[in-house]
Amino acid sequence: MDIKTIESDLKMNYIFFPECIVKRDRKIQNGSLNVDIKKTIEKNGEHEFTLKVFLNVGKNDLEVSITCVAGFSYIGENKELENYLVKKNGLAIVFPFLRSQVTLLTSQPNMIPVVLPVININKISEKN
Repeated sequence: MDIKTIESDLKMNYIFFPECIVKRDRKIQNGSLNVDIKKTIEKNGEHEFTLKVFLNVGKNDLEVSITCVAGFSYIGENKELENYLVKKNGLAIVFPFLRSQVTLLTSQPNMIPVVLPVININKISEKN
């Protein structure tokens, strides 16, 4: 099968992390993490979008806050599909990069790295 026939109409043009903050106590205890994910979508022009994702992961002795900015373009012709793909698939495309960033930031001496689980993006998208 030619890969061009199954390629998505939504393209990620860039991604970067303008802010990454880790706050921690000297000793971090095992425990359950709370996760908060918020996103905003800005239309920059015809079929061009910027997705901003704000991720906070933490508990009483550890807090990780990350802001992620990704630029997308839509090359399809279906306008209804365009909005759906940007809203749902944009976060699905970006989330593995966020997971990796959290693990990278917490892979430090005297720390057990935080590895976020795979999540149901549809549940996140319903809330945002």
